[in-house]
Amino acid sequence: MKNILCILLSFLYMNGYSQLKDSFSDNDLSSNPQWNGNLDAWFINSDKNLQTKRNSASATVYLSSESNLALNSKWTFSVKLSFNPSGSNQARVYIISDQSDLTKPLNGYFIQIGENGSTDSYDLFRQTGTTVIKIIDGPTRPRKDDNMVEAEIEISRNESGFFELKTKIDDDVVFTTEGSATDLTHKTGLYFGFVSKYTSTRSDQFYFDNVEISELIKPKPVYAGKAGDMLFTELFPDPSPQVDLPTSEFVEIYNMSDSLINLKNWTYSDATTTFTFKSGIIQPKTYLIICPVADTANYNQWGKSLGLSPWPSLNNSGDLLTLKNAEGTVIDQVEYNDEWYRDAEKKWGGFTLERNQLMQFCTAAQQWKASVAADGGTPGKANSTSVANQNAKLKALTAELIDSVSIAIRLSDFADSASFALTNIAIEPGVAIKHIELVAPYFDQINISLNKALISGLTYSLFLQDIKDCFGNSIDPTKKQLLRPHIILPGDILINEVLFNPKPDGVDFVEIINRSEKILDLRELELGTINSKDTLIFSPVSNSTLFIHPGEIKAFTVNTSTLKQQYFCKNEDALIELKSMPAYNNDKGSVVLRSGNTIIDRFDYTEKMHFALINNPEGVSLERIDVNSATNQPGNFHSAASMSGFATPGYENSQSSMSTENNDEINLSSTIISPDNDGMDDLLSISYRFNESGLMANISIFNRYGDLVRKLSNNELLGTEGSITWDGLDQHLQPVITGPYMIIIETYNTSGKVKVYKKSVVVAQKFN
Repeated sequence: MKNILCILLSFLYMNGYSQLKDSFSDNDLSSNPQWNGNLDAWFINSDKNLQTKRNSASATVYLSSESNLALNSKWTFSVKLSFNPSGSNQARVYIISDQSDLTKPLNGYFIQIGENGSTDSYDLFRQTGTTVIKIIDGPTRPRKDDNMVEAEIEISRNESGFFELKTKIDDDVVFTTEGSATDLTHKTGLYFGFVSKYTSTRSDQFYFDNVEISELIKPKPVYAGKAGDMLFTELFPDPSPQVDLPTSEFVEIYNMSDSLINLKNWTYSDATTTFTFKSGIIQPKTYLIICPVADTANYNQWGKSLGLSPWPSLNNSGDLLTLKNAEGTVIDQVEYNDEWYRDAEKKWGGFTLERNQLMQFCTAAQQWKASVAADGGTPGKANSTSVANQNAKLKALTAELIDSVSIAIRLSDFADSASFALTNIAIEPGVAIKHIELVAPYFDQINISLNKALISGLTYSLFLQDIKDCFGNSIDPTKKQLLRPHIILPGDILINEVLFNPKPDGVDFVEIINRSEKILDLRELELGTINSKDTLIFSPVSNSTLFIHPGEIKAFTVNTSTLKQQYFCKNEDALIELKSMPAYNNDKGSVVLRSGNTIIDRFDYTEKMHFALINNPEGVSLERIDVNSATNQPGNFHSAASMSGFATPGYENSQSSMSTENNDEINLSSTIISPDNDGMDDLLSISYRFNESGLMANISIFNRYGDLVRKLSNNELLGTEGSITWDGLDQHLQPVITGPYMIIIETYNTSGKVKVYKKSVVVAQKFN
């Protein structure tokens, strides 16, 4: 008997607290609860939603169920209209009615859903007989989908008849207040229900679900409030230029508690001005917009607003704001600055600063950022920045060496500084960590100092674990690879191609190649030139680690998009866009590479280095022919081939060749030369390698009749190895005729010892 009595009392309590609840999961409209009305016009679909049936005619149909709650009550439900509503196709939800037939004259209140156009407002109406009066006029809300109305609706009414209407639409994660009003015209009710008015084409496109009617959980009595009960949640220091909000300042505060809070004798102040509240009650979990008294009407359409005079104005660059209760206790305080926007454009005005109060472990600077709302802010409702995914995993985005004993790790989100410790990080093979720092104010970067320098060329593994973000989520165990690159030495990186006279609206570029067998870091490299005052001018290539591997080619420019439009770029990943680079003259100049204080390579160019038959060198690059020959050796740079588009940024040069290595002291790169600048055998490289230094040379080219056509070298001092290039032109820089030619190389030393080499080559011509 005792058990039965307990069960009965529990049932009676729950029945009084939640007087009607239906998720339609039982596929039953006849009981628990019982629905009455046009039952043949409704059904429960496969998704467990209440839905109207297909009808061949226009009609108005209803369903109702007994519900006697009218005061101190809350009604929640969801609704969907899968069409663009109009005056002929719309829905009503009666929260209170004294009649079961909701299409007849009655006394009660209803919410109307759907109106003409692509926007909606959610409004509460009072009905007395057939007379209908709007008592809550909700603001216009744009739809995410013009052909779909979908919302969760919550309406409450306290003992004093105070109604508050809230909705969640589209991507809202919390309810937004649409409006409030006090009305005690009808204090009792007997029924709750739905009315759908439709034409035949929309007859089966009304959906309702998750109905719950319950008594309000009465808040705790009004009290003074303690620290943390009220928070500053949004600031609007700089309304200009206008995005879509009013052109006046506001501050939003939010009651975090479950209690009514009396604002009488509370104070709100900045560094110079204080306002004292004379009265005001703020409901639990409710926003309040405070603004200058003259602007109250502008913000009333956004939410519940209160005008202040005097107004503690907000400084654009930063200010200290304080909220105190009547006893003088600081309830919340924020000292903001314009760096909190974290957006270079938004900090100049028109956007609010929003607080993500979900980030409970964060510092103030981490919690605040510029609004991402299309209107520029979210006064009176949940902040746009609060919809961030709390369950997203913290990640280590990058880990790079700053120098031989310093490492920087960039995180995907803000870390909780309180949970951070030295034990969260390890480096293998065994490297002792001297110090770690979580960098303020956002704590999204970790700086590591080591006891000793990492070894060049050795790969290390960096391990991270148990680091938490501001939501309390831990990072997954993470492993990152680190490599300390070798020091860049002269000749490791060579200038490989230069475009110094670009096409109209084009850009210069400089291409380099890693000639060494080492992995190098371009962060250690600078690109430069020599100005008219013989002063070296340099620009950094990269501010962060950027490896270049042996044999790899990179090209630098200030606009990669323009370069890709004007030239074929076989390897777009090899193009590096710089914020700025030295200006290179069109006629002559110098390209210089520097690492630290050491010159790595230098190329002194002139326009005369171009192929003599090119009439206009504009847009034609100079390409390096041989990486094994000195950069400024005559003939080691030549015009890029016409068939390659006159430039090859980021990939192998059209005119490149390598000095051959065999037992002969003199070698030709080919036995055929075809000097038409098409990229095929345009140049002949005459390479040499001697065991003796200090040799002089004369190099002459003769035609089949024994006539001298070109003197390439005349008493030229040679190194022990190198190359000399013939471009197929005669002494007057005109093309020679096709046929066989003899190259005579005469070398002699200071003792008078002479040696003569003879090499033959054929000058060929392509025929179309």
